[in-house]
Amino acid sequence: MSEKDQQETLLMAIEFLKAQYEALQNPCIALLISRYYRLLANLNMSKNKQEKYANYSRTWLTCHINNSRHSQKMQNQLNDFIQPHEFN
Repeated sequence: MSEKDQQETLLMAIEFLKAQYEALQNPCIALLISRYYRLLANLNMSKNKQEKYANYSRTWLTCHINNSRHSQKMQNQLNDFIQPHEFN
């Protein structure tokens, strides 16, 4: 599968997952969206697109962490976990 095909497939999957997230508000879906944007950012494309997808990934990861379904303790643990592992 070419990188263009991979990019199109990931973008379609993200759009599907965004619709699911809007309907269900499930933090696990936000985590998947974040992961798929991270995968997009790792494809061979322009630096601007990579940065855009990395920012989207961080936004969705934050959405996952701050979801009201998580207790405050879990949110703090998740925040502590990702702090040393900032995206490059």
